[in-house]
Amino acid sequence: MPQSHNAVRRKPTPKEWIHQQILWAEVLEDLDREFSRMGIRYMPIKGAYLICTGLAAKLASRTMADIDLLVLPEDFERACRGLEATGKTRPKKPLWDQTWEFEREYEYGEGLTACHVEIHKLINYEVRFLLPPKLLFERGVATSSLRVLPSAEDALLIHICHTLVHIVYCIKDTSFEETGLISAQAGFSWEEFWRRAKGTGVMGFCRFYIEWCKKTVGLQVVLPRGWFPYSTVMGRCAKIETYLRVDASIRRLLLELPMVRSPLWLLLRRSQASIRG
Repeated sequence: MPQSHNAVRRKPTPKEWIHQQILWAEVLEDLDREFSRMGIRYMPIKGAYLICTGLAAKLASRTMADIDLLVLPEDFERACRGLEATGKTRPKKPLWDQTWEFEREYEYGEGLTACHVEIHKLINYEVRFLLPPKLLFERGVATSSLRVLPSAEDALLIHICHTLVHIVYCIKDTSFEETGLISAQAGFSWEEFWRRAKGTGVMGFCRFYIEWCKKTVGLQVVLPRGWFPYSTVMGRCAKIETYLRVDASIRRLLLELPMVRSPLWLLLRRSQASIRG
C-alpha cells in the first residue's frame, strides 16, 4: 500500500531478509493448508510468488510488507469467510477505496509470525490495467496443492503493473533486479510477454519500465516495435535519481495518469473517493 511520497524504501539487511523469508514461508504454508481445507484455488503474487518459487533467496534483500494472494472472484467471499472463521485473522482498515473493492486485508497469525495478508479478487482497478484473474489462473502452473503459480510472463506483468500502482509514492530499489530474475527463468519468452502486455492496456508503461531496466541493470531485451512516443521519450530521458526528487503530484501527472489504461476514469474514481471521504 502507499506508504510515503519519498521514493526508495529502506531495504532490510541480508540477515533481516533471510529471517523474514523463513517466517513468511511458514505463514504461506499455513495459508496453503487453510485454502486446501476450504477447497479453494489461490495464486501467490508479488513477494509471495518470489518466496514460493525460491527466487526470493536470490535477492540480497527486499522490502516486503505483506503476503498477497489472488483468488477467482466467485471464490472471494468464501475465501474471506473461511479465513475469518479460523480465528487467526483480524480485519484491517482498508486503505483503498472500498466502493470498488478488489481486496480485503487481514493481520494473520500471532507473535513473531503475524503478518499482513491481502486476499485479492482482482490485482487492481481495471481503469489502471487489465489482468483478469480467470486468464491468470488458466495460464498458471498448478502445484500438488490448490496453489497455482502465475506463469513467468504473467508474474512479470503483475510486477510491472504493481510498480505502476505505486510509482507515485515509491519505487523499490530491488524492482529492476526482480525483473531480471523473473525473466531469466527457464522457458520465459519475451515474445509471449509482449503479446500479453498488449492486452493489459498499459503497453506504454511496460515499455517505459523495461527501458529503465535496460539502463539500470543492463537487462538484455529487444523492445517491441510500435508507436509509443511518450513512453519512449520518458524511458530514455527520465532518470530514477531525477524522479526521486520530483514532487508526488508531478509524478502522478508525468508517470501515472498518462500511462494507465483509462486516465479520466481513474481521476473520476479519485474525485468520488475524496467527496465520500
